[in-house]
Amino acid sequence: RRRHTRSFHVTGVQTCALPICRNQFGGVIGGPIRQDKTFFFADYQGQRQTTGRTVISTVPTLLQRQGVFTEAIAGRVPAIYDPATTVGSIRSPFPGNTIPLGRMDPVARALLERYPLPTSAGTANNYRRLDNESVDQDQFSVRIDHRPSAGDQLFGRLTRFQETFIPVTPLPDGSGVTAGTLGPQDTGSWSFASNYQRTLSGTAFNELRIGDTRRAVTRTAAELGGTASATLGLPG
Repeated sequence: RRRHTRSFHVTGVQTCALPICRNQFGGVIGGPIRQDKTFFFADYQGQRQTTGRTVISTVPTLLQRQGVFTEAIAGRVPAIYDPATTVGSIRSPFPGNTIPLGRMDPVARALLERYPLPTSAGTANNYRRLDNESVDQDQFSVRIDHRPSAGDQLFGRLTRFQETFIPVTPLPDGSGVTAGTLGPQDTGSWSFASNYQRTLSGTAFNELRIGDTRRAVTRTAAELGGTASATLGLPG
């Protein structure tokens, strides 16, 4: 089954259609292994889904990247003080609210370069990213039923589930602040179930059940190309 839908996102006077595409497929097979004694059943189902997402976050403005803090933040222009002018508990602001590039810490500048340029004006919610979020799922089950005698019957079932979820992160390198999952997530599980039934008499019945489920979730987020010291120039 294949399904395409569209959601709409409005920004200013521009309307963007964000696609949703889902493909679901699968199949079943079953039959006797031994006539009137042993039967098997197997099924598989898969899903491939992509959803267009828009994520809005805040990044340094073009002026802020140059050390110029003359733009209003939350309705007012903040005063940027020069720590080198501290006398007692008094400091003087940088002239023109501008930090000279030569006074910027190299590590801070290295971190600053990891931020993308803003896509809109303003000091807040000024970066919009549109990308596809994907969810891929695969699941299969195998079951065998066996009746060794008229009063005994048993079955065993094994199920495997695997999901890979790749969200749209606030920033292209996989970093940023989000309320959801940050970075790719892999979920896998194994499940086993079995049952044995025996009729002891017309009034007595015995049943044994054994099952187990194992589930693992692996998450990754933004990674530096090496150690923080080597990549960002952190001393020590």
